[in-house]
Amino acid sequence: MMLVSIVASCVDNSHSGYPIASVGDKILTSSDVAMTLPPNTTAADSVVLVNDYVRNWVHEQVMLQKAQINLADEEKDIQDAIEQYRTALLVDRYQRKVLDQKFHPNITEEEIEEYYKQQSSSFLLTDNIMMGMMAILPKSAPKISKLRSQLKEISSDNYSEIEQYLYLNATKYILSFDKWTSASSLTQYIPKELPFNELQAIKSHQVVELSDEQYTYIFLANEHILEGQTAPVEYVHDKIFTILLNKKKIQFIKSLEGELYNEAMKNNLIKYYVTK
Repeated sequence: MMLVSIVASCVDNSHSGYPIASVGDKILTSSDVAMTLPPNTTAADSVVLVNDYVRNWVHEQVMLQKAQINLADEEKDIQDAIEQYRTALLVDRYQRKVLDQKFHPNITEEEIEEYYKQQSSSFLLTDNIMMGMMAILPKSAPKISKLRSQLKEISSDNYSEIEQYLYLNATKYILSFDKWTSASSLTQYIPKELPFNELQAIKSHQVVELSDEQYTYIFLANEHILEGQTAPVEYVHDKIFTILLNKKKIQFIKSLEGELYNEAMKNNLIKYYVTK
């Protein structure tokens, strides 16, 4: 395939086009390809894009021509399917447009709490969750003993000092003392070779410290809820918000359908015919 000459002709959109590839009686021209290139495409990028487009076009045409040969006439009659897809696509686009323009739901914390109370049995944990921290410190990190002491009694007075220390010295750290998080999102950073038991560690509510040749790993769970128990509302807050949002979207669309139906009936646009 003469890609350099093809790209040159494709970049020149005034070119009337000449054949680049053909499959049976279907011909792909340089002007066809030119319309697919984004504006200001560099020559190097054009080579890649043209090459991909031509290859995909050839493969698609080979498959299409094989389908036309091997499918029965009734199997090739796709007009109804095309019309159904067009209808669904236009309706969906209109609904999205109206949602963007007029759908402004106000989901309150009271609604979230109420839904949680009614459906709490649906929010069983599939993972242990906790509030706490994990840090990976180089063995050379200074004043680790002071950090150990501070972690034994975390308060508003020393929290910012702990965070600043980890920011300056830790290779990796996660602080989640005021937010529920999955225990695995923290324990995944502790090497499996080390003698660490996640369940024991989160249930102990004690500072757990492990080391290898390079790093010291510090883990602490202040609070925990085990897998299989009901998730706290704070943990599933965003999930409930999304559920309620989708419910209100459905209600909004149904209300819109009803309004449009009533309007069409009022304007005598709808007629029902009784067949004999």
